[in-house]
Amino acid sequence: YATVIDPYSRNGDGTNAERILQLMKGQYGVGSNNNGANVVAYNAAITAWARSTSRASSNPKDSPTSPASMNNLSVTSKSKSAALSAERLLQEMRNEPTGRLQPDVISYSAVISAYATCLDQPHGLERANDLLHE
Repeated sequence: YATVIDPYSRNGDGTNAERILQLMKGQYGVGSNNNGANVVAYNAAITAWARSTSRASSNPKDSPTSPASMNNLSVTSKSKSAALSAERLLQEMRNEPTGRLQPDVISYSAVISAYATCLDQPHGLERANDLLHE
């Protein structure tokens, strides 16, 4: 399943990456075995959300300077939502009761990157800095 999440991660498709992660959790639970939702699978989903933050404005139609843009607020909101989703998955890892999902440097780096590239600034940079000091 982690292999299935990877293409979504590379394309910045946080919604589908997390959907596969949730399927893994529902079918096999959480753990370090090859079938369960493990750190590798979580990291792939977190990375997908992190990449979604910068892709929120990569479409010229969504560009804040484009006249075709609905409005800058919706693009910023989409970017912030992706960063919050990445952090929510990080929190799930931290709070997993068996301790099998301890976040690693990849987990934290992806969430920090999500906030650093988030269009909701200066909040994104402030939250990235907070995560560095937690």
